Amino acid sequence: MDLKLAKVSAVVLSQGNNPRLLNPDFLERNGIAPPDWTVKDVLVTPPLAQVTYENGVQFLVEIGKLQIQINKPEAVSWEKNLPYMATTYLDLLPHVTYRSAGVNFIFNAPCYPDHPYMRLLKGGPWHTGAGGLTGATVELQYQNELPFMTLRIGLEKKAGTEQGSRENLVFSANFHHDFDQEDSVGRAAFIESIGTLKTRFLEFAKTLPFD
Repeated sequence: MDLKLAKVSAVVLSQGNNPRLLNPDFLERNGIAPPDWTVKDVLVTPPLAQVTYENGVQFLVEIGKLQIQINKPEAVSWEKNLPYMATTYLDLLPHVTYRSAGVNFIFNAPCYPDHPYMRLLKGGPWHTGAGGLTGATVELQYQNELPFMTLRIGLEKKAGTEQGSRENLVFSANFHHDFDQEDSVGRAAFIESIGTLKTRFLEFAKTLPFD
């Protein structure tokens, strides 16, 4: 498969975040975001705050969650920058009760109307009933060891091309790790392993029945 990384993010669940702290000045002053990044959008409210940059880096803070998402992986050195931004933010506000963390990847792969994800579904009359099956999302869960991995596989419809109607096969991979509140070292190490987790997923993807 010709897998292309579309988005990557780090998420930390917490208790006691203050979304009103988040703004471009806060991020720049504390060395989380560099001063030469151009701000695209800012939203600050009591329950939620968001700062988005032109290069696709997006900070989202809710009372119970911190999320840093890279919407244009090709525009930034995300394997280095994303762990740095996340761990710097966590270290800056140690009074917040941080717990589990997640690393998420969205990969796209072009495909055509043969719907290759159907290879993961058992055949039967439910494929043709009700006018015919037009879509499905398959979720695979692996929770026997940490970090847990959940993989959702589905389709994203695209405009037609000269070669015919085109769709993207979408792989949404989530790695989740539970941590005690005090385990800041383990939490940081997990987030910093984001490059290794990407490699782990790409190796796993080779076992899927797509070619």
